[in-house]
Amino acid sequence: MGLVPSELDFADVVGRWTRAARAPERVHVLLADQGPARTWHELGELVGFDADALPLPTGVDADAGRLDVRTLGLLAESTAALLDDDELEELVEHWAKTAAEGGYDVRGDLSALGPRPASTDVPLAALRAALAETVAEVGRLRERVAELEVSAAARRPRLRSSR
Repeated sequence: MGLVPSELDFADVVGRWTRAARAPERVHVLLADQGPARTWHELGELVGFDADALPLPTGVDADAGRLDVRTLGLLAESTAALLDDDELEELVEHWAKTAAEGGYDVRGDLSALGPRPASTDVPLAALRAALAETVAEVGRLRERVAELEVSAAARRPRLRSSR
């Protein structure tokens, strides 16, 4: 759809995973709509570990995995993809349709992909700072990947010309 960068677009991400896994039924979409404890148990079931034997740390916020409209807007703004409410709704509908029709192992409620009404207690300054640092870190990581690619290319053996 092109509304958000590819690395943040659910449909693009599951598409890449599907190509890597070579079958949509091998891609698991785990939605954190029932809180961290239930999500942890679902992950344990998928991966094959006993979630009760590896409990989550105490104090995990039950709403931590779900972003409100304002937070999603800040995320979009930080990645230079400014979305209005209609575009965001269209994007979420596209994501839900992709998940529902893609043949993926979906665990959870697809409506969790959508935003919830904005809360009035979102610490915007802290969120902006965290998003800015995240975007900066992505930039640093991209630079490092480029350096590693150049280094790897320099180490590759060169084919000799048959002149």
